[in-house]
Amino acid sequence: MSLRAFSQTSLNLFAQRKLADVIQIYLQDAQHRLNRQLNQCAQHHKQVYLDDFGLIPVYSLQHNPAHFQGTQAPIPALCGRIFSWRLQLDATCLPIREFFVQVGTGNRDNHCQLVLEIYQNNGLVARAALAGDNLQDNTWAKFTLDRALSAGQYDCHLVSPDSDNGNNTLFLWLTFPEKTLDAKLEHYQYPEADAESLQQRLDTLRNTPQFSVLLLALDKSSDYITCCLESIAKQIYPDWEIHLVHDETHHAVSQAFAKRFPKQVYLYPQFRPIPHAHLYQQLLDAVHTDYVVLLPVEDMLGIDALLAVAELLEIQQAEMIYSDDDCIDNTGAHSAPAFKPDWSPDWLKSANYCGNFAVYRTKTLQRAGGFSEFDDYPSLCWDVALRVSEQTTEIAHIPQILHHRRLVETPLPNVKVVQSALDRENLAAYAQLDEATQSVRVRYPVKAQSLVSIIIPTRDLAPVLLRCLSSLQQFTQYPHWEIVVVDNGSIEATTQTILNYYQILWGERFQVVRDDGEFNFSRLVNRGVQAARGDYILLLNNDTELLNPKNWLELMLGYAQLPYMGCVGAKLLYGDDTIQHAGVLCGVGGLANHGHRYFHVSQQGYLNRLAVVSNYSAVTGACLLVSREHWQQVGGFDEQLAVAFNDVDFCLKLSALGFRHVVLPQVLFYHHESRSRGLEITPEKQQRLAQEQSLMQQRWGASLQQDPFYNPHLTRTGEDFALAESSPYYI
Repeated sequence: MSLRAFSQTSLNLFAQRKLADVIQIYLQDAQHRLNRQLNQCAQHHKQVYLDDFGLIPVYSLQHNPAHFQGTQAPIPALCGRIFSWRLQLDATCLPIREFFVQVGTGNRDNHCQLVLEIYQNNGLVARAALAGDNLQDNTWAKFTLDRALSAGQYDCHLVSPDSDNGNNTLFLWLTFPEKTLDAKLEHYQYPEADAESLQQRLDTLRNTPQFSVLLLALDKSSDYITCCLESIAKQIYPDWEIHLVHDETHHAVSQAFAKRFPKQVYLYPQFRPIPHAHLYQQLLDAVHTDYVVLLPVEDMLGIDALLAVAELLEIQQAEMIYSDDDCIDNTGAHSAPAFKPDWSPDWLKSANYCGNFAVYRTKTLQRAGGFSEFDDYPSLCWDVALRVSEQTTEIAHIPQILHHRRLVETPLPNVKVVQSALDRENLAAYAQLDEATQSVRVRYPVKAQSLVSIIIPTRDLAPVLLRCLSSLQQFTQYPHWEIVVVDNGSIEATTQTILNYYQILWGERFQVVRDDGEFNFSRLVNRGVQAARGDYILLLNNDTELLNPKNWLELMLGYAQLPYMGCVGAKLLYGDDTIQHAGVLCGVGGLANHGHRYFHVSQQGYLNRLAVVSNYSAVTGACLLVSREHWQQVGGFDEQLAVAFNDVDFCLKLSALGFRHVVLPQVLFYHHESRSRGLEITPEKQQRLAQEQSLMQQRWGASLQQDPFYNPHLTRTGEDFALAESSPYYI
């Protein structure tokens, strides 16, 4: 909470007295939290092991780090939090005495310090300290150790022992040593398909659609091209043909392959530069098959790829089909599998999660306009996926590894691809490149300055409520909002003081609805919505604290106003900067749970999902924005679900009506979960939870175990997107 903001507000004498009370409550809470942290530090010396996250604060040892290029994340160096990592100096290394660490001050005067201690075999061997007074924001600070380090293995500890988690706090800029940190999956293997079983599957097919594979053999390795062609030739499914454009360099390879399959391979020599989009369009115009296949000429298909597509087409109509994939290196080793969700249109506007292998109905691709001006294959493939998705909803995902991509340098996404799609929607939206996450951020402008009603249920815990309200006051840029506090039987005088103060400060924009009944979150939010005046409803827990950005409400409202959008959520963090909520996964850990829970805020998640706008089956009611129209369509929250699963139930009801939900990772809140109501540890609460679980199972049944936004090969026992032991890809 900003005291300066209070001083700038013109209040009457009564309000000023209330303000003094509020400030006293705030300071008492801050001191209480600080004392609690100091006690915890004294007892536990809480450590964050950066090696667990693949992060390092030290970039350079005795070298100028000024030219560093890499992904970075600012992390507060809180009081008592020890950042630890392992350092290995080899025998060829000269003695090291200087460390460089990139620090931040928040553009404030900081009087705390940073202390670096180096341990070997559990013994302290070197130490250095820096005073915050001498540090400048976003600069490289140099630690000079009191003893040089020779070859060996060391444990490094970095702490700011006298910071206060407030105005006297230094920051660290942590770096990612590799881009694919969160994309790795343990226990993965790619099993070779059994030819006999594949033949049996082929023999059961009643329909045999024809596939034309479109390939450009230009400016690529001949070895890669040969491997690609051979992977098609080995398909167990026989009804394929290849339309291959080749340059002079690959003329011999192409001719030799065509002679082996004269009725299935069509060559198009091209010895002068022509835009690739034009070449693909020429191939599309030449084919007469039911479906076309897009595939990078350096990649490979699994032997069962076209068979799996044909099997899918036997049981359902599909205009666009994509699959899971993995990486293959020059030795044939497989790694980095991408186990994707089913159709996720908002994610596709952030990144081409579908990948570079896709099958399209020929007529649908032609109706979508074929190939446009984008010349590089990733942009061209992404553009086609977006164009086709505008023409049809018959889009299918095959949860099998059918495509093997090469380990090549991935270019930054072409923001023009997304902007073209947005322009076709005619919603005045615009796309921006986010280089740090290698994705695109879409901004939908607020169409109408709609009133947003923020519903906050609470019961006492005045400092918690104060922190929530003051963060909204300080960081909310959007002007058209009101707050409805649903007071569930508060009895403390300090709570009434805060409510009185904000009533005076905000007038008609702030109201309190009293409900002294037994705690029932669904009933409380329903009461709040009844009293609210807004066209949009934002459910917000009283134990949340807005972090950034100031335009958070415009960002969420821009998405909520889309005609196909149901609920819009945000990323919520625990107090230790780990994920509490970033989208709900149905069927995980029981009925539903939060994906990526306990991942660090600096991590980008599996397939980058913590960094991009992505679709989920549900978002948490702790921060949920929805239109009043949608709220009324499904009757609000079900009061039979008093505490648990009411938000999941609400979202699933909207999904059943054809609406979809997103989480905006750039909108950040702290969530000090369950502060008001406590944990589910009493027999009464456990019985109530069992009843709510039973109701959800009766209502939604098998759909809870088939989350379309969570791949069936991923674990159902944890929230970390690990590979399931039941998967055929698990070793």
